[in-house]
Amino acid sequence: MFRIKTMMPWMLADMFMVSCAAGIGLVLVLTICLLPFVSASGSIKMAGELKQRAERNKLLETALVEINQGMSKVAHASESLKLEKQQLNSQIDLRDQQLRQLSKDYALLKNQKRALDQSLSMRNAISQEVLGLKGDLSRVVFVIDTSESMGKPIEAAKYDANWKQLEPPWEDVIRTIAVWLERLPVGEFRIVCFDNEVVECPSRKGEWFSNAADKSKAIEFISRQKPDGLTFTEQAIQVALSHNPTSVILFTDGEPSDGQGNTDLPQQTRLLKLIGTRSFEVPCNVVAISNYLNARQGTFLRLLARESGGGFVGF
Repeated sequence: MFRIKTMMPWMLADMFMVSCAAGIGLVLVLTICLLPFVSASGSIKMAGELKQRAERNKLLETALVEINQGMSKVAHASESLKLEKQQLNSQIDLRDQQLRQLSKDYALLKNQKRALDQSLSMRNAISQEVLGLKGDLSRVVFVIDTSESMGKPIEAAKYDANWKQLEPPWEDVIRTIAVWLERLPVGEFRIVCFDNEVVECPSRKGEWFSNAADKSKAIEFISRQKPDGLTFTEQAIQVALSHNPTSVILFTDGEPSDGQGNTDLPQQTRLLKLIGTRSFEVPCNVVAISNYLNARQGTFLRLLARESGGGFVGF
């Protein structure tokens, strides 16, 4: 018994060692047996991960290719835009140069026009002064006698100032008005033709002619008038003054007449009284045609011009 007890620790140690060895061996056996299965499972998992990683890499490579292609397109578009910008800048520079040149040309032409306008104004002023016309011609009413005598030839035995041919004065009056409209500093104007009736152009009150086309219309209107009838000068002057002109130019070959064709002295008196008032400020230039050196006829026409502040022109 004592021997058994004495041997027990060693036996226990041996048994412990044997057990440990057996355990280690078992673990080794199990490890060796299970290792293929564990390795296979890890390989499958790793293979899946590698496959996923490969797919992601492929997607990334595809995306990278698309990005590179997009960047290439952007770079190409940028180069195209840069080229277009350079072309536009060149065109803008060219247009700027042309605009500067046009501005210089415009300034030069403007100066030339100003010089021509001044020259024309001086020439017109000289023409107006030479002709003896007075007053401001910015709003003129031409009052034209279309009575019967204006269309008749000048009588050979009748003393006349300018007419040396047996021809009526009417066509010369039309040509003279056309030249004056072209050469004189006439701004706006109207035409009043009269015998024993009055016709106007333009027909509407408050309307005035002014440009080259209007001048042609005015000459056409005058040319359509046929000299006939009597000489109601007072009525025509009153119509002209109703438009508030700055001046009047009267073309006539005689004194005012009454309804029977005789000299109308009351009409002359009323006219001279009208223009003799202090409030009358419209110069009436008188263009006396033919027999203006006749004492009676010439006196009335000169008084009409002088008392109104207008000029007297023998035609």
